Amino acid sequence: MQKLPKLDKNHFLFTDLPYHGAPLAANQRVNALLQVCQTLHKEFEDRRKPKTDRMLESWGLYLNTEEASSWLRRQAMVSTGDTTKDWRHRIQTGLAFRTVETVVSYLMGATFPNDDWFDLSPMEYIDDEDYQTYLKVMKYYIKTKLNQSGFTEVTESFIRQLCIAGTSVYALPWRYETAKRKQNVITRVMDEDIVEVTEVEKTIFNAPDLEVADIFDFWLDPDASNPNKADFVRRITMTRAELQRLVKDGYYDLADPDLLKTAKVNRSFNVFSEEKRNLDIFAGIEQTISPSQRVEVYEFWGNIELPDKELHDVVVTWTGDTILRCETNPYWGGRPFVFGTYTPVFNQPYGIGLLEPIRGALQEQASIKNQRLDAGELSLAPMYEFINDGTLDADTFTVEPGKLIPVSAIGQTIRPLPFDRTYQGVSVNEEQLLVQDIEQTTSTGAFIGNTPGRSGERVTAAEIQALRDAGGNRLSGVHAHFETQVLKRLLTNYYSLCQQFQIEEEVIPIPGDSPETIWYVRVGIDQLSHNFYFQPKGASHVADREYELRNMTDWVSAVNQVPEMGSIVNWLEVAKELTRRFIGRDVERYIKVPKEEPAAAPEMPIDPEMEAMAQMQGDIQNIGGSSLMDALAARESAAPGLTVQGISASMPSAPLPPGVDVSALDPSLMEEQL
Repeated sequence: MQKLPKLDKNHFLFTDLPYHGAPLAANQRVNALLQVCQTLHKEFEDRRKPKTDRMLESWGLYLNTEEASSWLRRQAMVSTGDTTKDWRHRIQTGLAFRTVETVVSYLMGATFPNDDWFDLSPMEYIDDEDYQTYLKVMKYYIKTKLNQSGFTEVTESFIRQLCIAGTSVYALPWRYETAKRKQNVITRVMDEDIVEVTEVEKTIFNAPDLEVADIFDFWLDPDASNPNKADFVRRITMTRAELQRLVKDGYYDLADPDLLKTAKVNRSFNVFSEEKRNLDIFAGIEQTISPSQRVEVYEFWGNIELPDKELHDVVVTWTGDTILRCETNPYWGGRPFVFGTYTPVFNQPYGIGLLEPIRGALQEQASIKNQRLDAGELSLAPMYEFINDGTLDADTFTVEPGKLIPVSAIGQTIRPLPFDRTYQGVSVNEEQLLVQDIEQTTSTGAFIGNTPGRSGERVTAAEIQALRDAGGNRLSGVHAHFETQVLKRLLTNYYSLCQQFQIEEEVIPIPGDSPETIWYVRVGIDQLSHNFYFQPKGASHVADREYELRNMTDWVSAVNQVPEMGSIVNWLEVAKELTRRFIGRDVERYIKVPKEEPAAAPEMPIDPEMEAMAQMQGDIQNIGGSSLMDALAARESAAPGLTVQGISASMPSAPLPPGVDVSALDPSLMEEQL
């Protein structure tokens, strides 16, 4: 008996719909759910059929193999005519490949101009004096995780599919993998060190297993305008054994294992898609696995309406006529997929690819080149007319160097047909015009002004700025759209997955306060509790930064020429800002902030008696010099408490030095002294 899903679980978000009749039973709701999913899949697939053909044609132009060229000629039979004769040329130029790889290299260089290609800022206030260090730690944590996921390599494939098909998708399933490893351990036994081999379990991978999914495996709701908000159907191809193992392990908890074992092999259960087969043929891959050994499992992500209820944000999994799983989207940050479009189209989920507008021009350019080669072949081996007098055999007649041809009359039996060679020059000009038109359409000509064309291996900030100064470039708009639509959403979803699944603490290395210092920081649930805004910092950001930096350095030069202005500028803040713009981080490592001088103690009120005593000592110093002051000090040490009034009794009588002013002394003291 097949297990039936309980679609009224508490964790489901649903809306009751008006339904006239008896309430649906469990098996009726299962059948209704399956029919709705299959109907949506068929509708999404049928309505995308023209777009699918154009995607497949673009892949054929890009791969440019013999098999792809043969398929393209069959597709273009109506417009180019029959070219199946053996002597006709069938060369497909590499212009499509060159165009795509030029744009891929440009976008990769513009997205990752250096290692510091994104920044983050907290969504809420962080009550921590050292929050800048915390932001630094979290930024390096995310960069470490992205490196584990191979983000740069995966992004190159994402951009390549984006250029060819017009729409591409990231998949972010979380993968936690451990493995047992052997290691030597020293143990102490009876005062001896013994080396023993032990087996420990280590974490091999604990991060989102980032991958680029095949866009042919996704069917978006054609009525949606934003691909990242559209309902969609996803196809997963697996072997029958893999499916049975997932059912047995309980992941697909609504399927009966016995039912799957006895399932009839038919097209509804085992389908090998035509577009996948064609792509394999284009790439020169032969299919060795029988379609009966593969099972196609489908997932529906979005809102689904049943006769009596509407389920919100659910994931329904089925294969053939069997429901495997039904649950609410289990991911905190939304669906673990990020869609991107090369050129967005208003009110449509699919974008226009790089090759889609130039498909006809590429085919015509290849046709003209082949026609010119055919004309060259005819000029080297022309056609002949001859008199059928029995001397020549038309079936065996060939032209070879040094060959003797028997004729009945010289100059009359056989002669070459005249051939007009003026077309060859015209075809060369036409081909060059087509190439120029293709480069203008795709913006892959000379990128900057009147400089020679480049291949886009590395995009510098100077090039980005030059493009802006020259009036902009479509590739700059494509890159800005890619950062806004894809990179921001990807970083946000990626960090949300880390918040949800990073349970164990992880130690990551980050640069310390000095170049030779490395910090090893633990990141766990507490550190992942804050949310961030993410901002990509590609080549456009670098160009903006250099432009602002140039303006600031010009301002500093202008201020230095006016001393009055320089005296009122806070140069410490200027140095910090310049260092931040030049380096971008760790300003405190390079700017030495002067220590503030301690504030002077407030002056105490002056005691009048102490002031009078100080005045008297100054007068004595003026009268008797240092000798008198020394005598007073000796007297004070011998008789503590001696006052000035008692000095005269112990001092020897002596005449005053000439010129001494005694008017400042106390009269009574002067009398006693005299």
